[in-house]
Amino acid sequence: MIAAASGVILVYDQQTEWAEGTPVDLSGGSAGDISFDFGALEMHTLSGTLSGLADENTRVRVYVWDEASWVTGSETVLGNQTFSVELPAGNYKLGVSAEGYAEAYHSDTNAMVYDRPDATPISLDEDADMGTLSLSQGYSISGTVQDSAGALLAGISVEVYSENGVCANWVSDSSGAYEIAGLPNGEYTVIASNDEGMYENQVEIASADLMLDIALGVILRGSVSDAAFTMVKLFEAENGDFVAEAPVEDGAYIFPGLELGDYAVVAVTESGVEKALSVSITDIENMMDFN
Repeated sequence: MIAAASGVILVYDQQTEWAEGTPVDLSGGSAGDISFDFGALEMHTLSGTLSGLADENTRVRVYVWDEASWVTGSETVLGNQTFSVELPAGNYKLGVSAEGYAEAYHSDTNAMVYDRPDATPISLDEDADMGTLSLSQGYSISGTVQDSAGALLAGISVEVYSENGVCANWVSDSSGAYEIAGLPNGEYTVIASNDEGMYENQVEIASADLMLDIALGVILRGSVSDAAFTMVKLFEAENGDFVAEAPVEDGAYIFPGLELGDYAVVAVTESGVEKALSVSITDIENMMDFN
């Protein structure tokens, strides 16, 4: 097996799928005349035009892959431009990765989808024009990244995950601002960190842009085994001041952006029954379970 810079992989003898390759007999200790001729492959062009990007200077990578043969190909363009990728015959899936936008994939519904398993294979045995692939603006998560003292932080990577993996990421600019666009409705996990603190929180996009200011600090998380407890509240241990509250979702809670110190953690039922624990937060990430 050998790979070309184009992403095409050849398996001896001139096959693009591993299962169709010819075994090489090495019982005699060596084998000669093993050759690969990439020039003999019949190549086809997969092309199309991108649309929907608000900024013509947005860097966009269009990539394709064949899950059976391992053949891949890609092209990087700026903004709403045409793309063209040369490939041998095969069944390919196509993805589009744009700075500040969620990963999107071609489907036969005439609309881009956002979950990789939903990508529709493209049968390529001749040149094919995919027409216009429109990246929906969708909705955005935006805000600023700050440290625990409120100072704005530049150069912090903010990552947004859906249930099926990384959707998008963005690095905060010189004013600490970030914006991740092109997100469909759904639930997401937002993560950011540096050497001094981290942030993780679950958010939901419901047909509207979401403003989310991120304060890097320490995290307190844990599990709640009794389903009767639906909320966890946090208080300062020294003076009893209320700090924050977090819902119990799928048997777990999380408090992001905290400062080091001693706290009272109180699980609460809908009828007001409480169960309190004490925790001393000394690390960036801390666990406290209600068993």
